[in-house]
Amino acid sequence: MQTPAGEFECLVMNLSPRGAHIEIDHALRLNQSVRLILNPLGEFSGTVAWRRNNHVGIQISEHHTTRTKKAPLAPMLRELKEALQSMDPTRT
Repeated sequence: MQTPAGEFECLVMNLSPRGAHIEIDHALRLNQSVRLILNPLGEFSGTVAWRRNNHVGIQISEHHTTRTKKAPLAPMLRELKEALQSMDPTRT
């Protein structure tokens, strides 16, 4: 994750076209601008919508693929889910 204070490791707990739930060991302010970098899905720009201890909700406002063009997130998430399910059929 990139913030005005620098880059920090985080764990993405949940990701949707409109938001992300992350776990991070760095304090973030409400309404702070952030950028999630998730290869190969790309970069997600947004703001901190909520926080509870080291869990943070990000409201995503923009997504750029690693191919530098904008693309809808939903089809990419479906492809990722299908790829994960093919590796582990018990995963939902």
